[in-house]
Amino acid sequence: DPKFSPDGQAICFKQTTDSDNGNVKIMNLQGEILQHVTNNKIESGMPYFLINSSSLIYACGAGSNSDIFMVNRDGTNNHPVQQQKNIQEYYPITIDSVSYLFSRWYSTSNRNDQVYKGSFSNTLTTSLPFNTPDANYSDPFPCGSDYVFLSSTRAGTKGGYDLYIANT
Repeated sequence: DPKFSPDGQAICFKQTTDSDNGNVKIMNLQGEILQHVTNNKIESGMPYFLINSSSLIYACGAGSNSDIFMVNRDGTNNHPVQQQKNIQEYYPITIDSVSYLFSRWYSTSNRNDQVYKGSFSNTLTTSLPFNTPDANYSDPFPCGSDYVFLSSTRAGTKGGYDLYIANT
């Protein structure tokens, strides 16, 4: 899941090697690794730059142990911003300098993915109004201040996953 920095001068991505399960790195447009951002023992991926490019958000872990973390570009101040017990959280993407979207299970017993809005200033989250517990909603991408593109298995869809634009 490589993503460009807001200024278009760098790319953040997950790289897996023989010695680790995947860590977040930053490279320039010539393909040179500029920074090893994470050095976690468990898989880290799906990175996304914050608006000011000084920090990134990313998913760390798998399944019920997957949480959303924020880390400075230089690898310091690595801390969780979403850490629900026994709930998978992943695919974080920034909306603006204070908030972000991410996919999350509906509950510990209902593993349908839902789209939530989080805040960098606290751990409160908001389930977006289009979520329903019987469908999967994932891969959100903000479209202006009121809408989000996403994929979903909503009832009545034509395929496994279809693309939607939804009002937040």
